[in-house]
Amino acid sequence: MYRLCNLIFAGIVSAALFSGAGMLHAADLQVISDHGISVISEPGDADQAQQVLSDLSQILPAYRDMLSVSHRFSWPVVLSSDSSSPSGFVSLPVVRSVWESVPYSSLSSGADWFRTLALHEGRHMVQYEALDTGLTRFADVIGGRQMMMAMTHSFIPGWIYEGDATIAETRFSREGRGRSAAFIRSLRALLIEHPQLSYRELSQGSYVHGYPDMYAYGYVMMGYLLERYGDEGIAGFFRTLGAYPVPFLSPTIAISSLMGSLTTPSALFELVKADLLMQWDQQMQGRIITPRVPVVIPDAYGAVRIEAYAVHDRTITAVTHDRSQGLLYREYDLEDGSTVSESRRVPASDVVIAKEYLLWIEHRPKRSDPGSTIDVLVRADTEAWGMEDLASGVYTGSPILSADGKFVAVSTYDPQMGSSVQVFDVHTGLPGPIIYPEHRVFIGDMVWDEETLIVVEEHSEGRYLTRYTLQGDAQRLFFAGHHQITGLARSGSLIYYGSDADGIDEIYQYDTRSGEHAQVTVSRYGLWDPVVVDGQLYAVELDSFDREILVRVDTDAQVLPVRRSYDALQVDRFLDPDRFEVAVEPAVGAEVLPYRRIDWVFTPYARGILLPETFSELTLGFTCADPLLEHETSVSIGYDLEKREPVFHTSWTRTGDLLVSTISLDLTPGEGQLPSYTAAADLFLNTRVRRHGRALDHSLGGRVQVSDALLPDYFATAGVYDLISFGLQAAERSLVPYEPGITHEISAFTALGSGYPVQINDLITLYTGALLRDDGFIFSSRVSWRSAGAISWQAIQARGYGQAELPDEPGESLIGTVSARYLVPLGYPDLSVARTFFIKRIRAELFFDHTYWDTGSFSSAGFELLADMTFAHLFALELSSGIRASYRLEDQRFAWDLILFSIPIPL
Repeated sequence: MYRLCNLIFAGIVSAALFSGAGMLHAADLQVISDHGISVISEPGDADQAQQVLSDLSQILPAYRDMLSVSHRFSWPVVLSSDSSSPSGFVSLPVVRSVWESVPYSSLSSGADWFRTLALHEGRHMVQYEALDTGLTRFADVIGGRQMMMAMTHSFIPGWIYEGDATIAETRFSREGRGRSAAFIRSLRALLIEHPQLSYRELSQGSYVHGYPDMYAYGYVMMGYLLERYGDEGIAGFFRTLGAYPVPFLSPTIAISSLMGSLTTPSALFELVKADLLMQWDQQMQGRIITPRVPVVIPDAYGAVRIEAYAVHDRTITAVTHDRSQGLLYREYDLEDGSTVSESRRVPASDVVIAKEYLLWIEHRPKRSDPGSTIDVLVRADTEAWGMEDLASGVYTGSPILSADGKFVAVSTYDPQMGSSVQVFDVHTGLPGPIIYPEHRVFIGDMVWDEETLIVVEEHSEGRYLTRYTLQGDAQRLFFAGHHQITGLARSGSLIYYGSDADGIDEIYQYDTRSGEHAQVTVSRYGLWDPVVVDGQLYAVELDSFDREILVRVDTDAQVLPVRRSYDALQVDRFLDPDRFEVAVEPAVGAEVLPYRRIDWVFTPYARGILLPETFSELTLGFTCADPLLEHETSVSIGYDLEKREPVFHTSWTRTGDLLVSTISLDLTPGEGQLPSYTAAADLFLNTRVRRHGRALDHSLGGRVQVSDALLPDYFATAGVYDLISFGLQAAERSLVPYEPGITHEISAFTALGSGYPVQINDLITLYTGALLRDDGFIFSSRVSWRSAGAISWQAIQARGYGQAELPDEPGESLIGTVSARYLVPLGYPDLSVARTFFIKRIRAELFFDHTYWDTGSFSSAGFELLADMTFAHLFALELSSGIRASYRLEDQRFAWDLILFSIPIPL
């Protein structure tokens, strides 16, 4: 019975337990606690931990008041520095939140990043508390937090959670995503070009259109409700969601209770869409769109992001982020956009391009501490493609080359020293001067101005454009408020930059001699990241497919005076700063716990499952885990109502940076004999290395299992009679998507006593990178050898042969299969069927299978025609369905099979 429960909950629980961040070392941590909040951090982050505790101690009560939450959970917050990606998450059933210390590059500093995380992730914490009512509360009591998580995440779409949290971070900070025009840029372009877009299309996604994520459309949909019904309405909205977690209907019930009439999420989106289109139409009335000429669309389906580009005499070089092939370096003809040179893969982002060199910032594991990362400045020769490391540090932005290509400047950030700019000789890598601006000022984009640097400084009061000499002398040029500045380009005394000061991303110019500003462009969707070559302005623009396109801008069409003050905040309808202020003083009564002590989270539960003619069981149990999930213990005692016998299960897991180990035990009393039991231990060693610019994961480990003949009738078809089993697995996988890789797994099984066979299984899988878009080749080989007795045919047979057509007892000692597959996309219909299935892609899979044993074999070749789809817009469950045609080589017969809802295996 416990296995059935695991089947139901394992996927969801595992995602919550192990999602996102890496783990810290418990022996090196400190814990600060106050009023149900514990902040766990490394000793060097004591100031940040105190700041987080202070912020949360005031943010959570304020949020609880806004959402009318009377009860609360105890929340441990882990400040982690093991990842180089900015992220944070809140999870159940182990109540905790993990925050990565690396900030988004658009934020002012590490402290502001944690403040933004406190506002966003703190909102998620209180959302869970608000949902813990009604039927959800009942599920929490009888099934534990894993049952609560299963219900809330299965029945409530993610845009509700993330949209509400994004609104919170926008309302109560100056760095929230909603303050940037870029946040809903793709949604704006998509709706203006395709006003018929439906909620189903938006929530299902596409392989062709770059639909905005749930943060963006959740922000505008939840904002629509907040603007009309206020915080009291949103509080009732979450209470209704928690009280009635009904499949497919939960959001409709909550929205309808708020609006007073039957309103589905689709109907709400239509209201929001009409409201947005009216706002945008009013914004553009009376304006003349700046003429621009598309220069390059990098691919047939487009590069969804342009990381960096440079315009030369007759060519454009660009580093683009392709959906299927990652970061690529390409060269295009300036006139017709055709590809001049073959694509080359770039192993990291934060890139800058020169005629001779390509430079980027690469995140690598530290040799002394593989769980942590360090930033390395890398230079590649674009002709020979030889790579060389220039310097190591903590970099916060893309490097910038001087106009003559002699020097490269990189912005850095140190928690103790604040921000700085490091200058290197691009040819030799020798370090030059270090520029230290005002303490803890964040350095953003930069541009060379002869022998000086013009940089974007981000202070708490806003952004400044400042000129620095290499000796560190500073001259502030102008104050830009809290508007974004996306890229700097110089043309004589003019500095071009992108800004959202007018509510849309536009190109502006600033004259360093006269100090005058002017708005250069007026666009429908936005222009940013300007580059000037021979007096000609180039910029990046978005199209309605969410592809970034290089365009040439006619600057003579119109140059407008700046019509709004640069020191004013961008207008935001959700801003209410007078209501919500977070102090930064240390929390009162905070308790500093000693190092090496991590409080565990104890979660009891009760469960009852009644399934006719299958299983019937009542279970009491608990899980106990530390917030870092380095240790987890689970214990349950159940009673099988059908067999009238108790069942006991316990497991212990430790997950370290290098070692993963699990010990589990199942025990069932027998009738007049020894109890039935299964005891297993897993031990895996995981390492991460970098080879030839590629990050690779290695795992080496095995499993030892001791059991008696558990349910031999049930497992008869699988041939499981073993008492002791052990396995060994070795694998190497590239961390770069679509890179070639190989996995190799060996497992062996035996038993105590005589007459039991020894069985060895060997599985090798080789997969290539994408040769075209979304395709690839997979080769696999599986071999099983047994010392005596039959070998199961299950899951080791050629396609096209049914189970009934194969011999039940081959009677041989060796059996294996070799399989080759090639995946090819055929079409992207983006079609909704009966408002339930959304077909996103049609693909074909060519295959050849060969199954063999000592004295015989079966072989088949054919193809599968599959439709990749999602089931109901409430879930993000990817399914495949279609037909299979196979030609059986042994008897020259064709076979047809119907494939119902298989889960596709990504390359």
